[in-house]
Amino acid sequence: AYSPERISAGTALEDYLEKYPKIVGCDSPTSLELTSKLYSAVVKKGVITMSSTVAAETEKLFEGVYRDVNIALANELAYFCERIGVSFDEVRAAANSQPFSHLHNPGIGVGGACIPVYPHFVMEKAVEHGVKLQITPLARSINESATDLFISRIMKAIKFLGPEPSECDFALLGLSFRGGTSDTRLSPALKILSFIEKLGADIMVCDPLVNNVEGKDIKVLRDWRQAVQGTNVIIVASDHKEFYEIDIEEAAGLTGKDFAILDGKNIISNFNVKPRHRALYVGVGRPTILIEPDGHKKHVEIDGF
Repeated sequence: AYSPERISAGTALEDYLEKYPKIVGCDSPTSLELTSKLYSAVVKKGVITMSSTVAAETEKLFEGVYRDVNIALANELAYFCERIGVSFDEVRAAANSQPFSHLHNPGIGVGGACIPVYPHFVMEKAVEHGVKLQITPLARSINESATDLFISRIMKAIKFLGPEPSECDFALLGLSFRGGTSDTRLSPALKILSFIEKLGADIMVCDPLVNNVEGKDIKVLRDWRQAVQGTNVIIVASDHKEFYEIDIEEAAGLTGKDFAILDGKNIISNFNVKPRHRALYVGVGRPTILIEPDGHKKHVEIDGF
């Protein structure tokens, strides 16, 4: 008997017991009947029986491929929105009011042990059986390059403000691949951290759930306010609920200088502020905004550098 895992880090029990039907595939009718009875006793959404263990595993892989492809589409369209000066958030909300549109949120890369991995299983099997896949590998390529694209925007933001990258003080907010979990497997944040370290710049790291960085002697702070003090480049890499408290005015008071905030999770929503220092805001799929101390805002183009 085979039953694929259909849970997310941080909500495993709720997902398992209440949210989703259990998928069961067996290669004998007796095993299928017994396994279905077992899961039906605890899973509120019931059991979906598959014709074989292979069919059950294929279903699970396709869930991951679907997410990966749609995140890649969101990333591509978000970058398009940045260049034409409109908000992907606004367009996505309107588009998804149509019942056949399910645009995902964009991001700075796909982390975790599932979505970035499952497409490779499908692609390898496709080669084995002489099937030429096109969308699946393209989506994987787009998502794998999303972190590099975000890193390039970090560098462009720094150049816009003027300091040398190696002389900047960085604050990296978030190490896990998404909010609400301590899971750092294949997290884009770790790639960003390694890049900043290679610059030779000072960096403060904050994550309310992650205790340490494997293989690195780095102190992980819990409070974002402590992490951003005296910095001039703030990078939001995980959408922990604590980071939704970030306010540009408060951040400006803590940095004590002109600064850039690279919002990789689009958690900041209030731009009607008067920061003590110039604040350059860069989101994902959002127009880049320069906010002056008097509250004056203007859209700026940093990709011209």
